[in-house]
Amino acid sequence: MKHLLRAAMVLLMTASLSYAGAIADEDQFQGQFDGGIAGAGGGVAGQIGGGAGFQLQGGFSASDTVGDIGFQEQSQIQSTFNSSSDNDGQGNFATTETATLQVQDQSSIAEGGIAGSGGAQAIVVGTAGITAGGQFGVAGSAGAAIGGSASGALGGAAAEQSQAQVGASFYEQQSVGPNSYTYQTGQQEFGTSQASGAAVIGVGGAASGVYQAGGSVIANDGNAGAMSGQATAAGEAWAVSGSAGIAGAEANAFGVQEHSYQQEAVSADGTNYQGQTGTVATSVQASSTSP
Repeated sequence: MKHLLRAAMVLLMTASLSYAGAIADEDQFQGQFDGGIAGAGGGVAGQIGGGAGFQLQGGFSASDTVGDIGFQEQSQIQSTFNSSSDNDGQGNFATTETATLQVQDQSSIAEGGIAGSGGAQAIVVGTAGITAGGQFGVAGSAGAAIGGSASGALGGAAAEQSQAQVGASFYEQQSVGPNSYTYQTGQQEFGTSQASGAAVIGVGGAASGVYQAGGSVIANDGNAGAMSGQATAAGEAWAVSGSAGIAGAEANAFGVQEHSYQQEAVSADGTNYQGQTGTVATSVQASSTSP
């Protein structure tokens, strides 16, 4: 009996001096808004619309002993869409559309190690414009997106995170006057994506962004005597990535847009005519991969 008690005490002492455990945690947040309005009538047409969203995501897993496992995974998705239009049936009309889509996925697992990853992204898109009396018009759209992803691991563990987002918009408007009309339209699409992963001993991160804007301004005197038009567009995309150890990362960004206008005017006596059209466009892209 004494030997049994002694053996039991040894086991209890051993148990009191050892420990084992695992932990996992995940967090995610998101938000968005969108809206738009369009109107037409009495020789005037105009529109304004927009959308935006952001997402944050992070998590980790840890285990201090092989055989104890910590694991977590998460995903989130959100989208916006808005469409507004008006047409008075007299040649005056306006339309605006905007849309965004965002997706994120993240996971980590640990068995005698620690690993975690996280990501963040945000996007905004908008359009606006007005034409009046068939003699004046201004319209355009803009958009921007940015995101970043990072992962790290040490020991018997691994983690990954990936995300993507895209935005788009379209606008169109026309105004008619006694002897002239003005018309403007434009569209764009842009987005970013990032991914990172790490295992055993490694760290990786990536980030990318894009912005673009453009539109047109047109005018005439309504009597085929003077006319002017101007259109501009600008865009930029960038991407960076880095990794060390057993890890990898990549980032991408792109943007395309096009803006056009058209106007015509005839003199009151019908003997003189003026007309002009114009189109501008940009296309940008960037990518980075590590290792």
